[in-house]
Amino acid sequence: GVLGSVALFLRRLVNAPVVHNRTSGKYLRSLQFRTEEESALLETHGDRIVYVELRGNLFFGTTDRLFTEMLPDLDRPVWMIINMRRVQYVDISGLHLFRQMIKRLHSHGGHMLYSNVRKSAVTKRKMHKLLLWLGEEPDLPKVKTFKSTDAALEYAENELLTELGHAPATTDQRVEADDIDILHRLKPKTREALKSVMRPLSLKRKMTVFTYGEHGDALYLVLKGEVELRLPTRVYHYKRLGKRRPGSYFGEVAFLNPGPRSATAFVTQDAELLVLDRAAIDSLAEKRQREVGLYILYELGASMAKQLRQTNSELRRLERW
Repeated sequence: GVLGSVALFLRRLVNAPVVHNRTSGKYLRSLQFRTEEESALLETHGDRIVYVELRGNLFFGTTDRLFTEMLPDLDRPVWMIINMRRVQYVDISGLHLFRQMIKRLHSHGGHMLYSNVRKSAVTKRKMHKLLLWLGEEPDLPKVKTFKSTDAALEYAENELLTELGHAPATTDQRVEADDIDILHRLKPKTREALKSVMRPLSLKRKMTVFTYGEHGDALYLVLKGEVELRLPTRVYHYKRLGKRRPGSYFGEVAFLNPGPRSATAFVTQDAELLVLDRAAIDSLAEKRQREVGLYILYELGASMAKQLRQTNSELRRLERW
């Protein structure tokens, strides 16, 4: 009767999956643009970033099983990202478990990060304040919380790259054009010829470089600041497609094949850019430097091919989920 139904419900609740997905930074990347060197390092050392998406209710009946599943990663020096998006409820025993996991991970040189923390699951306070409230132990590491998984991934990648001795450029740092991948690999004479036909562009925060659907044929190199690539979905809504910081570039699709822009480029931090358009390439051809334009087109094509391979790998991973 009623007791049997309750028992069945509790049994299903306890046996319900807690870890919905698990992957590493080798296969899951942030939207932040990475140089070839940074991408290679993340490919090699990406297993030191662990992404875990939890699901269901975390209470006394599921915490032991969750701890057992997580244990192998808790004993490694990793950045562990816990996605709370699918978590419906966390009770005191669940919070105690998180506290235990944080301390164990920290003892092995690791760091715990939380993303998509729902207010309905753990009340309105920050996760680290809740964990401190449980024990008030001064040696409990401060927990970082992020509004999105992408923000947590970007932070973990930056921390890992910094530890490996390749700290990414920050938005307030200025890089030289020669240090940007697609120019750095060119011969000095070719690089100087390209730089001679580029024009500088400075934009303030909240300005747009170009908007979705407008005609374009220019490539933009970022020397300073930050630009987000956004796909409009509804009025006042958009899907973030990527972020470009110093040392990166964007607009390559329209540069290679002039036509409507496939995204809006929105300045999130005051930006200093270099602009290379098709008219500049044509001017080089008139100066009998046609090979210079061919070099940059080749480099962009090779770079886009690598990005497509990474996108295909990501799509295959999502299909398995």
